[in-house]
Amino acid sequence: MSRHETHEPDVNVNWPYGHVMVVDSTAGPDPVDRLGPANVEAARTDADIAECMVVRLGKYDHFLHAQTTKALSQMVDAHGDRDAAVTVHGVTHILGSAAVQALSEELDAVVNGFFGDPLMDPRA
Repeated sequence: MSRHETHEPDVNVNWPYGHVMVVDSTAGPDPVDRLGPANVEAARTDADIAECMVVRLGKYDHFLHAQTTKALSQMVDAHGDRDAAVTVHGVTHILGSAAVQALSEELDAVVNGFFGDPLMDPRA
């Protein structure tokens, strides 16, 4: 499977919702097309670059700023363990409930590892 990359826009567009969004997946692909827990991952890239985090969903590698990753993490956590449509840089992924939970854990680990206190505002 070939990988596809997305990157943060040069100019903030309706941050954070113009960059990332999580909504209920009430309609979407057949359940076999939904991403499972093995198809989600979050990791640090290089602390010296602006897009210091990557969120891998299916065949996409979404490179994000730390603040955008934290916003996505908060959105996923607030959504709960229900099926979700997760949009990053205009690409929508349908995640089953187990994948949503796995993504939440992945994002929490990378965000908490980067910022320390999960309640800290990275823009402060």
